[in-house]
Amino acid sequence: MDPCPVRQDVVRCIFVPTLPGDELLRCLRALGDNTRLRILDFLVHPAARRVGPLAEDEPGLCLADLERRLALPHPLVWHHVRVLRAVGVVTSVRRGRWSVLRVEPERVAQICQGLRGLTSNSPNWDDVGLEARSFLHHTAHA
Repeated sequence: MDPCPVRQDVVRCIFVPTLPGDELLRCLRALGDNTRLRILDFLVHPAARRVGPLAEDEPGLCLADLERRLALPHPLVWHHVRVLRAVGVVTSVRRGRWSVLRVEPERVAQICQGLRGLTSNSPNWDDVGLEARSFLHHTAHA
């Protein structure tokens, strides 16, 4: 099983560029908080009932949904969302007075790719990852 799963039906890109070390570290710091991981989990797996202006099959949640599910006050939830937005893992779209929040799957894929790149012989590299790694290796030594 892949230790850093990304739904392939969501991520539709051929090549996922790796993140520079300092940017990967910023992302990992942002994800290193239990509340922020819970927010991502809620955004990826929203429950059936939501209060915001979302269609039934539309991904994401509103800030009010997160406040209710986390049982935390608005300013604290908004702080955690801002941290996730700052590293590009969560996007926000305004709809009137509502903020619709969604996970950015391409950014999650970049973080996973960065983590995979930390090992020299990772068994989890798919063909695209191997090609990307080979390309990066050759350009670094050219």
